[in-house]
Amino acid sequence: MIETFLDNKDTSSCSGCAACSDVCMAGAIGFYYGRDGGRYPQIDTQKCISCGACRKVCPIGKKPDLIEPNYEKKAYALMVESPELRERSASGGAFEAIATALHSQYDDLMVAGAVWGDDLRVYHRIVPFDERESLKKSKYVQSNCEGIYKEVRRRLSEGGHVLFTGTPCQVAALRNFLKKEYDNLFLVDLVCHGVPGEDIFRKYIEELNKKRGSQVIKVDLRHKVKDLYGEIHSKNICIEFSNGKTIVESGKRNPYLHGFTAGLFYKDSCYDCKFANKDRYGDITVGDYWRIQELNPEYVDYSGVSCVLVNTSKGRQLFNKLEKCEQFETSVDALYKRNSQLLSPAKMNPKREYFISKYKTESFDKLVDSCVKKEKMYKLILSALLPGKFKRNAKRVLQKAKGK
Repeated sequence: MIETFLDNKDTSSCSGCAACSDVCMAGAIGFYYGRDGGRYPQIDTQKCISCGACRKVCPIGKKPDLIEPNYEKKAYALMVESPELRERSASGGAFEAIATALHSQYDDLMVAGAVWGDDLRVYHRIVPFDERESLKKSKYVQSNCEGIYKEVRRRLSEGGHVLFTGTPCQVAALRNFLKKEYDNLFLVDLVCHGVPGEDIFRKYIEELNKKRGSQVIKVDLRHKVKDLYGEIHSKNICIEFSNGKTIVESGKRNPYLHGFTAGLFYKDSCYDCKFANKDRYGDITVGDYWRIQELNPEYVDYSGVSCVLVNTSKGRQLFNKLEKCEQFETSVDALYKRNSQLLSPAKMNPKREYFISKYKTESFDKLVDSCVKKEKMYKLILSALLPGKFKRNAKRVLQKAKGK
């Protein structure tokens, strides 16, 4: 028998993908918040019929087979040509380019991915191509996938075309759930650094509501802002309130983004992720192409450059149909060097266990500040005043001086 979280209650062995719930014919699986704020499955023994389907579908208990294990991957940097489309994307617009290319071939295309709910929780939903805007931008919160696998299977069985986007564990879960390959399914997995549990984000938002005296109604965790010299920076958060006010903060000062980038409060399984390696379960992998200007000075990663890793023949056929975007090939190793999560899991912050033990009872902001050193304000001001090109050149000189 395959042993999973449902047996051992080891939170490091559950990604929270919810495939076990979707596959359960008896409706015997519900969810609760674990110690790390993540959603974890729980079997109602009064309803369970002991069929074992929940254990068989678990992507951590048993990974799906690779579609083409010997396929020679190819890596690219990509930007959609439209500045407006790039501005509405987390990075360079790879998702937009892929979805548009598919829709030009299949006008019945449905797109599945993570969206914000009205309750500021994140859900996986399947929407028509024309509603794809809601799937854009990074969410940095665990998404609730209940129901998505069944809905995708239904669409595929009816002959419809589906583009599914998600974290590697979610893509692997879908493949386990479907049990077979579909010509009308296209899979895109994301370069994932790790996800905070839903309850972590809830705590942050609840405190923010009280602090500001107004309800948060919208959050953009990759808000793009132009600096004094016209360069775009995406490491900002924009929060809108019901009273009409809006705040924009640098990711180096905002407690939620700062804690996220410091690896302070990901789910337990993220630090031991079984999918943070070269084996990819999507036809294409997308993410940010950090420090791309080291490979091509004409590209500046602050303005948004996507990385694209082509993993299968189907992914290659799709990539060849992308239009209205700038792209150039890089070595796969260069991409690995700039996205370590394609090789290994995120490192746990030394203060992570302390944070998890305290977050439910103490102030979120103060707790993050006590665990992660906040960027000095004068450094942020100085950084804002200096041109990006000057900073990049200075960094390059320093790296050469250090022999890097």
